[in-house]
Amino acid sequence: MAQVENQNAGFLIYHTYFFEQLFIDLLIVHPALGRKGVAKALIEYVENNCTSKKIFSSTNKSNESMQHVFDALHYKQSGYIDNLDEGDPEIVFYKEIRS
Repeated sequence: MAQVENQNAGFLIYHTYFFEQLFIDLLIVHPALGRKGVAKALIEYVENNCTSKKIFSSTNKSNESMQHVFDALHYKQSGYIDNLDEGDPEIVFYKEIRS
């Protein structure tokens, strides 16, 4: 969980059930605190504490804000999943973590 001025700013949920690699499953930022680096800080925290060799996550093609966060953190596109949300494919991203 991230806080800004004692206010809950966002949270991130991850697991390691994705082929034994860390997968960021959900990232939520308080709407009033969007575009203030909260998502980036949460992901960087996970990266700095990751024990797997890669981190994966995904977002809808329509979610350009999250795609910009992944780009800023040097994640690479790894593929698409169609038919989850009709007409809005899921883009899978990954990043190799140095050991």
